[in-house]
Amino acid sequence: MGLVQVGRGFVNLTNEAEMALGHDTNTVIVEVRISPEKRPDAIRSIIDLPAMTILRVAGDSDIVLIVQRHELDKVLASLSAIDGVLETKSLVSIQTLK
Repeated sequence: MGLVQVGRGFVNLTNEAEMALGHDTNTVIVEVRISPEKRPDAIRSIIDLPAMTILRVAGDSDIVLIVQRHELDKVLASLSAIDGVLETKSLVSIQTLK
């Protein structure tokens, strides 16, 4: 039925399985840390990425992007090519609580 992927040492639920379980598989939060001296140019590049929302934040990250899951690979590849991006962290939603 295409609901589970099985391999050596792993079992993954497919998007179809997550949707059948009622999990929201569409939203990904991407946190980005940027080198301070490269921040202005990096932000100008990040603004052009295919994100639903882009926030400048204070704290451990400099930028937070809200992206559709199907855009995640493209967004991460683009971020890795931007001079000054030091680190990204992706948080994939598995359930909407409210």
